[in-house]
Amino acid sequence: MRLALNVGNTNTVVALFDDKTVFRVGSVPTATMDTVFRAAQFLDCVWRASGLLDGPEGSIIASVVPGVTDLLAEALKDLSGFPPRIVDHEMDLGIILAVERPEEVGADRLVNAAEAYALHGKATVVVDLGTATTFEVVDEEGRFLGGAIAPGIETGRAALSAGTEQLFEPNLQFPIGVIGRSTEEAIRSGLLWGSVSLIEGMLDRYREEIGECLVIVTGGLGGLIKHHLSGADYYEPDLTLTGLKRLDERNR
Repeated sequence: MRLALNVGNTNTVVALFDDKTVFRVGSVPTATMDTVFRAAQFLDCVWRASGLLDGPEGSIIASVVPGVTDLLAEALKDLSGFPPRIVDHEMDLGIILAVERPEEVGADRLVNAAEAYALHGKATVVVDLGTATTFEVVDEEGRFLGGAIAPGIETGRAALSAGTEQLFEPNLQFPIGVIGRSTEEAIRSGLLWGSVSLIEGMLDRYREEIGECLVIVTGGLGGLIKHHLSGADYYEPDLTLTGLKRLDERNR
C-alpha cells in the first residue's frame, strides 16, 4: 500500500492505494499540520486506523501549501523510510504544458488536467470546486492550455460575512428560486446560483475557443453543484486522488 495526499488551502485529504484501487481514508484542516510532529501524528492515525501494520511502500503529494509540503515530506520519510514523490511541472504528467509559466500552476490543477486526459483522451474542462473554483482546460492533443481561477463558494460566503455589517454566513442550500425572498435566501442565491451561472458561462466561452469538450466536476463542493449544472458530463469526487495514483505509477 502507498499513500496519496492532496494538500489544499483548507483541507488535506489522504488516500491509500494499491495497484488496483484508491481508498479515501481521511482529511484534516491543513492549518493544523503546523509542525512535523503534528503531521506525523495525522499520518500515523490514518495508517493505524486502516489496520495496516507495515509502513507505506511510498507516497505522493500534490500540494498548494509549500510550508506544509515540507513538514509532510519529513514526516512521510520517517513513516516509510522513503521521501515522497512531489508533483510539479517537471514530472512526467502525460500531457503537454502549453502555458506561459508552468512552474506557477498549482499541483492540484496539474493532476486534474493529467487525469482528465488520461481517462478520456479528449478535449476536457475540469471544474474543481474547493477553496477556489478552478477550471483546467486540456485540448484534443493533450495540451494543458490553462484555465481560470475564481473565488470558491466557501471563500465568498466567509468574505461576505467578514466584510459587511449586516450579512452573515448562511447554510449552503440552494433556494427554490433564483429570487431570494429574504436576506438569507438572497445570499444563498448569490453564492450558489451565482456559482452555477459563473461555471456555465465559462464553459460556453471555452467551447467557443476549443470546440466541443467533456466537462468533469470535482472538488469538495462538486456534489452540491453538479445537479444544477447543465453541460456537465461526469462527477468525479476523487479525481485528484486517482490522478495521484496514476502519476505515482507513471513516475515510479
